[in-house]
Amino acid sequence: MRLLRDARDDVIGFLAMIAGLTERRRMEDERRQRSAQAEAASRPMATFLAHMSHELRTPLNAVRGLSHLLVQMNLPERAHDFVRHVEQAGEQLLVLVSDVLDLSRIEAGEIYPEHAPFALGRCARGGVRAGAPQG
Repeated sequence: MRLLRDARDDVIGFLAMIAGLTERRRMEDERRQRSAQAEAASRPMATFLAHMSHELRTPLNAVRGLSHLLVQMNLPERAHDFVRHVEQAGEQLLVLVSDVLDLSRIEAGEIYPEHAPFALGRCARGGVRAGAPQG
């Protein structure tokens, strides 16, 4: 509330602002409801990601295992290079699948992210090699 004064500083009225809390409470209730709906909608996605990650790991581990065996065989140099690329790509895919699984677990509140050092240059070079044209 504020007093209104004339040129002689006499009070001639007041200015007040009246606000109802009903609208604010309604908006807060709507926000809470939308938040709960969004949370409920994300649960099936997290479950789907967790299941898919596990389903992808099985054939991916077979690819990795077989490529590892091929790398150890006596192959022509060019074939050996191809197999090494397959092996590296399999390892990178496994890391990606693991990251997706970890993300779904984080979203589900099952695990928390950890901070770990890594070699950015090595990771980038591996990605460039994996995406480079073969042959």
